[in-house]
Amino acid sequence: MSIIILAKRYQAELPQKFLRRRFQFVYIPFVAASILYAVNAALHYDESFWNALYRHIVLGDFSGWFVMTIFQLYILFFIIKKCQLSSVWLTPILLTLAILYMILVKLNVDFFIENDNLVRLLFIGWLPYFTIAYLIGTHYKWVALNIVKYKFATLVFVILSTCILAINYNLGATEIISRRLDMILLIISITLCILACGQITPKLKIINLVSQYSFGIFLIHWLIQEYLVPYTAQIPTTLINTMPKNPI
Repeated sequence: MSIIILAKRYQAELPQKFLRRRFQFVYIPFVAASILYAVNAALHYDESFWNALYRHIVLGDFSGWFVMTIFQLYILFFIIKKCQLSSVWLTPILLTLAILYMILVKLNVDFFIENDNLVRLLFIGWLPYFTIAYLIGTHYKWVALNIVKYKFATLVFVILSTCILAINYNLGATEIISRRLDMILLIISITLCILACGQITPKLKIINLVSQYSFGIFLIHWLIQEYLVPYTAQIPTTLINTMPKNPI
């Protein structure tokens, strides 16, 4: 969504403080969340605060790690716009790189297994999402017009992609990561469906309110879940139970 918005908003050229503003409003909150998680690690898991802070900020070893990836994609977006690179030839190159990356990861090479936490941070694994988002944002008027026209098709796309994911899961593909072809289909379908529904639903204040705090919610949601688990576990239903991984 972030890349879609950027590609739609900055069709011609970028503002002078593009990267600086991303650093201010994206990376600094990431650092603040890293500090919170490091404090939690020191207080509840007897880990050195500075060691935890190093893991979080440098290695991205906590639930906010994706900020490190998205910032790489911001830099890629910046380069594309500054150099006026054509999506006609850039698109197949980016997708080819992404496919080669996924193939290498699936080969279970020792390097990728031993350094999985660092490998996942590389923007290459997220190029399919970036490329599709960039194309949607660049041609947003055409996309918006057609997804509203075929809004029910976007819903069917969500159902089909969900079925594909469920079938693959039952066949043994149980790895919970976003760097999967079936997950790419699902996320693209959900994104198109949201964009279609967003144009035909009334503007609600609650949506704007949640949107203002969505980034903060993303950064600290695992920490909140950790403290909620002892209480939700007492409720006689699994509908709202949360079982987060170690968020530190």
